[in-house]
Amino acid sequence: MNKVEAPSLLLPDFNYLVNKAVLQYINTRYNIYDANQQTTDDLRVLKATAILPVKKADSAYGTADSETIKGLYGATYEADLPDDYLHMLNCVCIFKVNEQKDCWDAGDLWNCGATRLTSDMWPLVINNFYMRPSYRRPYYFIHNVNKSTDLPTNSYVSDTSLGTGTDTPSGDYNYETNSNLSRSIKIGNKQESLVEKNIGHRFGNASTVRCEIRYGRDDSVFQLKNIHIDYLKSPQHLRLTQTQLDSTRDTSQMMEFPDYVCQEIINGLVKLVMENSSDPRLQTNIPVNQTIAPPAQLQSQQQTKKS
Repeated sequence: MNKVEAPSLLLPDFNYLVNKAVLQYINTRYNIYDANQQTTDDLRVLKATAILPVKKADSAYGTADSETIKGLYGATYEADLPDDYLHMLNCVCIFKVNEQKDCWDAGDLWNCGATRLTSDMWPLVINNFYMRPSYRRPYYFIHNVNKSTDLPTNSYVSDTSLGTGTDTPSGDYNYETNSNLSRSIKIGNKQESLVEKNIGHRFGNASTVRCEIRYGRDDSVFQLKNIHIDYLKSPQHLRLTQTQLDSTRDTSQMMEFPDYVCQEIINGLVKLVMENSSDPRLQTNIPVNQTIAPPAQLQSQQQTKKS
């Protein structure tokens, strides 16, 4: 950006663009995550593990005696993902054996990896003998449930209150904030704003992320106790203040990424600034400053498309 007529950049704009550059870099690398060791190392500081408790999803799909539960969702459990959840990497289910079965004794634990379930897969696997959910083949599904029959697609009742349609928590509509979602989150004994985020803030979801585990119709023998997940955390919120900018000493926030990743994020930030100011050098900046090549399989795909 060393240029006589470099565009001026307000501090709030810088904070917005630098956080945007971080998220763009993360999304780019997540698309090819684990393709090779480098793509894994790029996001290693965001990788985390959690063991989550589960509960049976009776409230979401009716009572335990309903035909719906027994016929389709008999062994469906749900868990709330961590508040700093960004992307799932894998999920392992931990079952407790309630009675003797094959080679398992009562009280044994059975660990089994869960497969990601998509909406278009579900109608195909439920009656497929080789793919249908079971304790040997559980599926995890990031999913919200519509619990309302009165307001199936619109949770807002004009001039009155909020319903529970589309799994939206009920509550009074706040005309000042134009939202029924909380604008703050409790961390320890202190309320932290979700709007004006503080330095190092990791909460990237305005509401709880719900994960379902589906493994068939019967959970009487193999009962799900908890799930073990590896996931990517939301990155720390970056914020530069005017006091830090005016200070002689550099007291600005330290980025959590490795040095080479910080340089790539800076490259992305420069592109955003140049695009924002309509700088003609943007056309040459991208090829000149590309230092990390895509994995070999992506390169071959790109060459195939060009040919």
